[in-house]
Amino acid sequence: MTSNSPTIALVGIDGSGKSTAIAALAERFGGHGAVVSSLRNHDVADAPLHDLSRALERLGRAADESGSPSLKLTALYLQMCMYGPTAAFVTQAHTPAVLFSDRHPVIDASVYLPMFHGMITRVGAAADTRGWLDTLDPPARELVVRWIHAQARHSGRRPEPEALVRELVGLAAAPPPVSRLQTILRAPLPRAVVWLDLPVESAVRRICNRAKPREAHETEQRLGAVRLAYERLCADPEPGLVVHRLEVGDLTPDEVVAAIVSLLAKAGVDAPAGRAAA
Repeated sequence: MTSNSPTIALVGIDGSGKSTAIAALAERFGGHGAVVSSLRNHDVADAPLHDLSRALERLGRAADESGSPSLKLTALYLQMCMYGPTAAFVTQAHTPAVLFSDRHPVIDASVYLPMFHGMITRVGAAADTRGWLDTLDPPARELVVRWIHAQARHSGRRPEPEALVRELVGLAAAPPPVSRLQTILRAPLPRAVVWLDLPVESAVRRICNRAKPREAHETEQRLGAVRLAYERLCADPEPGLVVHRLEVGDLTPDEVVAAIVSLLAKAGVDAPAGRAAA
């Protein structure tokens, strides 16, 4: 990125309130802040690659329906690969005082890869990539195939989807350190990570109340494993990684945002004066 805009990533298990907090922070900071998503560009009005983002989300749902964790992991990787170019675009286009990230690919990868390894070990790594890609309409499939080829050119791998799936299965079996994940995903570390820590039981209740279907990993057992991974990351962060734990179980959304704004102020990122708290 050519700008010095600090990135603040909000992370946590599904249902912890990341999207709600991000929306409120964007309102709180107004034109001084911008938002990016680790997975869903089409949820952010100013982000590029909306058609690709929608196609990849559909591909992820198809992987859930097929019961293939290796295909789900591949869809998530392709979604995460949008993050670096998107964050650079948004930062250069808007030069925000702060960039808020709904999740972060490097953090997500370090936390979720061990869970996917367990899922793949139980189910098996075999995957029908042709049938998987054929769940998309031809224009969407073309976008995804072109994106797979683009990532292959960056990494020097073969462009076939099967080669990508095999590589990611191997990555899940031996997750690399954060420094290596930055290179693989072409995403710099954020200035700070705010972990919204919510008890798993509360997260499951929130997930069950959502309109959209539950994803394959959104079980109490798997969310519990992810929460433990966040706990380890917070207790022993790798060099260059600053993680703040914020227990949100008893907080209202407004209190969550106020607590995040306070953390940002301590890190030297102040909300603009004169705006009402979210």
